[in-house]
Amino acid sequence: MTYVEQESNPFFGVAALVIMVVFGFMGLILVPIGYLLTLSAVHRCSRCLQRLGEKQFIGMPEDFKQPVWHIRLGKCSIVTARMYAIIAAILLAVISCTYVYMRPNYQFHEGPLTHHNLDSTRISTTWQEYLVDCGGEKIIENSVHTKIVWNDKYENQVIEWQGFFADVKYRNKGFLFPDIEPNILVKMEPSESTIFADLVLTVPSSVYKNSKQMIDDLKKGTGIKFVAVVQGLGTEFKMHHLRAIDIQKTGNFKILSDIVVRDSALP
Repeated sequence: MTYVEQESNPFFGVAALVIMVVFGFMGLILVPIGYLLTLSAVHRCSRCLQRLGEKQFIGMPEDFKQPVWHIRLGKCSIVTARMYAIIAAILLAVISCTYVYMRPNYQFHEGPLTHHNLDSTRISTTWQEYLVDCGGEKIIENSVHTKIVWNDKYENQVIEWQGFFADVKYRNKGFLFPDIEPNILVKMEPSESTIFADLVLTVPSSVYKNSKQMIDDLKKGTGIKFVAVVQGLGTEFKMHHLRAIDIQKTGNFKILSDIVVRDSALP
């Protein structure tokens, strides 16, 4: 009498990773099926546990030239004509390839929460109007409705606002040839907080190179005017995020109290 235990293929982990990368969410269905298909019954000696034999969970036809194929799946068997088996394999391959090809453009929900304005257009909405639509109080009251309004009205749109420089955080983008992208913390008027900045303005490296001297010389409380693309809706944990197109000084100045900077609030 032999001791039988089920073992999976040693390369199953790599195969599962490839399946998840290629098929995405569909991999959650394919990986368990693949695990069952790669199981094998290993027979060992009941005394010394020496490996005596192995029986695969799945068995393919011994001779593919035969007109009738016998395919074994565990304790079950499929007996079918060779033509039908080939047609089924071709259909499965076509469906899989189609899914992989279409997956980047596929969305489970075509609802307002997944809506994106692909074309950026200039809008005349003021900061005050933005607060009425997407301010902190609106997010706390109804975050879903606020997100819908933000997606439809503000996402990827270009605005022109004025505020006051509060602080700046520099970050390197890239490894071998890093580009510096400053994150400017802006205090708006009216402000949503007494200790935090209202929004973070990311300055692309191309814009920063043209305005490096002016940005580096900014002092706390200096008035700035900026044209930017609205990138992210603020929450109780993150600031509103914009990406600068142009930034200039206004000549205004306002005394600001100490600003608390949370790294988790930055993009």
